[in-house]
Amino acid sequence: MKFGDPTVDFGHFGYAIPALICAFLFQQTVNGTVVPPGDYPFFTTLLWDGEAMCGATLMTSSFLFTACHCLLIDPISPDFKYPHVLQKPEYITVEAGNDSTRPGRQKGTAKMTKVHPKCEGNASAVVYNYGLIELKEPFTLKPGYIEVVDFLSQKAAISQAIKKPDKLTCYSLEFELIRRGDTFWELGALLREDMMMKTGDWCMKTINNDLKSMKLHFDSNLQVCAERKIPFDECDKLDCGGPLMCSQNGEKLFIGLLSGLHHPYCGKGVPQVFARLDIAIHWMLEEVNPKPVTTTSKPEPTTTSTTSSTTSEFRFPLSRELLLIVFTPSFLVIIINT
Repeated sequence: MKFGDPTVDFGHFGYAIPALICAFLFQQTVNGTVVPPGDYPFFTTLLWDGEAMCGATLMTSSFLFTACHCLLIDPISPDFKYPHVLQKPEYITVEAGNDSTRPGRQKGTAKMTKVHPKCEGNASAVVYNYGLIELKEPFTLKPGYIEVVDFLSQKAAISQAIKKPDKLTCYSLEFELIRRGDTFWELGALLREDMMMKTGDWCMKTINNDLKSMKLHFDSNLQVCAERKIPFDECDKLDCGGPLMCSQNGEKLFIGLLSGLHHPYCGKGVPQVFARLDIAIHWMLEEVNPKPVTTTSKPEPTTTSTTSSTTSEFRFPLSRELLLIVFTPSFLVIIINT
């Protein structure tokens, strides 16, 4: 299934909630170093109805990858799996550029969104946390301002780095969290958080065994973990789905996407978990190339991705018959095709 296939969509929940919440700023949480967006011109801000929600990375001038949960109609739900319910693309924009403390100024509107068919989250784990965004119009690229990353060619290098992380310099890109009211978190400046990526064996021992009482699960075939140099033990904070990046021989490698910071991978002693990006590349290549189709078709089995498009067709089946309702200026015609 390519871009353009239909998905279940229960409508736009609005996210007008911030307008109903006290706008008085009373708490600010900083867990990294504020950095200028111009240092990371491939990173953008993902917004819902103008409210910053997550980060997204430009892989071409019109395609971005982000975390699966950032595209769900309820991005902080404790449980999600196929068939996914996605936010409508017309409510999603991305901002790029370095004219502010976070990527901004240049705006792009989503045409279609897609999440990995195996994306799933529950009280123990978050896996296959991958999503894609296609823009209606491509960004105009400019060095140091808006750039793309050659991420799709990094599969072998990423896999090798995950096997031997001890000599790598790693960090994650996140956002300052500004709390307004009792429940709403707003994204502030772009942050760089230094990380120490661990081996798969260390992560499995720590999460599956040492923290057994928390009933968490870690799979080294699907995930990597890292320790923050500045511990972050709180739960229920907005998970921005930013990338874990490591420098190797002067190259920036995109290792994983932040997963489960809101829950379940949070709390005292819990390392941060990321969805491995090397295992997502094959899926992304299949979705991006060849170019997406613009027509829709019947939903396929659960092995296919969930897609949300700005244009949809709705048909209501009657057993094996299709009921069509046609309106004319003077009468109503009901046709049943068998």
